[in-house]
Amino acid sequence: MKMLKYIKNIFKTNIKHNIGEELTEKQTTKGGYFLLFLMFFAIISTSQWTINIIQDIPDKPQDLPFCIERMINTFENKNYWNYYSNNLECSNYKLISSKPKYDFTSEYDKLINDYKNITELKQELNDLERKKENIENNISNTNKNYDTSLTEDIANEDNKIYDKGSIQYKLQELYHDLEKNKNLINDKENQITNLIDKNSVVISKLRGKIERVEKEYDKAYLVYRIYIAILSFIFSIIIFLIVYKLYSKLKKENSPYSIIFSVASFAYGFILLQVILLFLWDIIPHRIFEYIVDFLTAFKPIIYLLQFIWPVFIIGIFGFIVYKIQKRLYSKENIIKRFVADKKCPNCGNHVDIKKPYCALCSYEIQIACPHCKKYTVQGMPFCSNCGNSLTDKK
Repeated sequence: MKMLKYIKNIFKTNIKHNIGEELTEKQTTKGGYFLLFLMFFAIISTSQWTINIIQDIPDKPQDLPFCIERMINTFENKNYWNYYSNNLECSNYKLISSKPKYDFTSEYDKLINDYKNITELKQELNDLERKKENIENNISNTNKNYDTSLTEDIANEDNKIYDKGSIQYKLQELYHDLEKNKNLINDKENQITNLIDKNSVVISKLRGKIERVEKEYDKAYLVYRIYIAILSFIFSIIIFLIVYKLYSKLKKENSPYSIIFSVASFAYGFILLQVILLFLWDIIPHRIFEYIVDFLTAFKPIIYLLQFIWPVFIIGIFGFIVYKIQKRLYSKENIIKRFVADKKCPNCGNHVDIKKPYCALCSYEIQIACPHCKKYTVQGMPFCSNCGNSLTDKK
């Protein structure tokens, strides 16, 4: 019950305002402000959704298939163990519909076949290297046994453990196997080297083709982004102008509904600004920003200098906004309006009867004669309270 009562009080129309401040059409209840807050974020979120839908209208150019670049890097870096078999399929590269169309199928098929051959040869080479290591270990152990057999002969042992003749025969077989293994290793290495050298020409030509494709893609993608920006701009500017037109009309009529369209105008203005900034981001070469970042990163004194200048920028930006607010709040007209509402003298602050022409304490002229109707009205206000004419325009 207390929660329902609290919610009901939020939406009551008893709007509080300070003394000396008029109740304007831009004021509402706490519940009204809360709903306007929700409306603002609802506009932002739905507009973002609409812009995302707009991005699906034009055909987005397809980027270079990742498998092509990865395969090229595999051959260039000679790292044949990082390209897994589940990534061996690659589709054709298409750039905006079918004009122009770039097909990497033949080059990729050639590379993938050679890649499979190289990986198989690498695996066989590893097996041969392990076998070579085992043979060398056996030779080392057999040589130790042969030395022991020689020691037994010198000592004229009757019960010999090692037979020198059989050990010599075994050593001959091991050395023969080792030589055969080395020849196989050299053969596998030569096959791998020939495949790599043969594909270096293919990789070079393919790299040149990819560079041309990337340039075409960059152009096509820029056109695509500009197309999206134009459609997004048309959407946001039309709705913004309609909403702002309604806001201006209701504001002139001093309508209590103008606050609704003021928030809507601000929200769609925010969307319009976002579209414009994203468009500028797309058309301005990003290399400019990269050069700036690289320069600042390389030149450390500038970074240290920015650490001291940055607070000045923050104070300057926010201070300027507050200055504009304070300047408007403490304008001569607003100050006099608050003094009159509090029945105080604008000069000394003494409580006075504002219907009297002068302050009894400082003799400040509170009221002056209107140049149009000659009746007394408050000095410093823009218009006469009797005839409504401007006090700055003389008859």
